[in-house]
Amino acid sequence: MPRAAGTREGLTLIFLSMLPIMAIAGLVADLPVLLRVFGHEPHHEIVVPMVLTIPSLCVALFAPVAGMIADRWGRRPLLLLALLAFSLLGLVPLLFTSLTAILASRVVVGLAEASILTCTNALWGDYFPDDARRRWLGLQQMSGPVFNALLALAGGALATLHWSSPFWLYALGLVAFGLAAKVLWEPARAEGAPARAEGAAAASAGSPFPWATAGRIAAVTFGVSIVFFTLAIQQGRIFAALGVVSPAVNG
Repeated sequence: MPRAAGTREGLTLIFLSMLPIMAIAGLVADLPVLLRVFGHEPHHEIVVPMVLTIPSLCVALFAPVAGMIADRWGRRPLLLLALLAFSLLGLVPLLFTSLTAILASRVVVGLAEASILTCTNALWGDYFPDDARRRWLGLQQMSGPVFNALLALAGGALATLHWSSPFWLYALGLVAFGLAAKVLWEPARAEGAPARAEGAAAASAGSPFPWATAGRIAAVTFGVSIVFFTLAIQQGRIFAALGVVSPAVNG
């Protein structure tokens, strides 16, 4: 009999799914400070904001690869490894003052985020049937803005201490690692799954992939993403131009 998931698994997955937004929400108030600290770097106006955006770019590029690894290696092992990498590499700016080293660490953080998002999304499907999954995903969507606001406030408050202090937020990944190791379990692979998948593929062979619908969704998503990242990157500069010098107020 398949193992049943419950509230512990659902709440843990919600917490894990919130971690990747830390790259933007937790650091957005710190960006004007980072621009001042690294103002001597060539092309700093372009390069410094990449501290925020590189992780999301890595998610877009490497999430499919993470999905293939999770299918072959297992969701839980990849997820635990990604949570460790997310936390340890996320804390790297506390140790280094080299912008190059920080950007390199952000690439690894982005790879970890791609794995975290892919594995948590897969586990939603593995753990919960349709109705329960819809309820949990609805709660996840409701929790996102709250967690986002808390990260922005915390990041702004920490940035008043030191330019690198907001990166302490990545220690939350260690809490998430402990929760995931204790609560989450690897879903059983049903025997005959490949055969059933082939049968399903054959049954749907007469239905072409809806490229037009997928293209419209992708175009809207791309446009909304531009608005989202433009706001996240520019609002700190705008507030600074309006005389807001405190990262806490900015947050």
